[in-house]
Amino acid sequence: MNPLRYGILMAISLVAVAYLIPVGLQAIASANMTGVNSAVSSIFTVVLPILVILGLALAFMPQELKDKVGL
Repeated sequence: MNPLRYGILMAISLVAVAYLIPVGLQAIASANMTGVNSAVSSIFTVVLPILVILGLALAFMPQELKDKVGL
């Protein structure tokens, strides 16, 4: 991929992620979980945000590094 195009796409996607992800994570953290099993509540409020951050890290990882580690 052209380095200029890669840089532009990275900048646009970082702005979008920086704007949307904190709002979504705040909504997940402050969700009303009354009447929900405590295990489901823990997964939803603890594990899901961690998976979101890990997914973002993999999404922004350059393809060359993904190829080296087999992703």
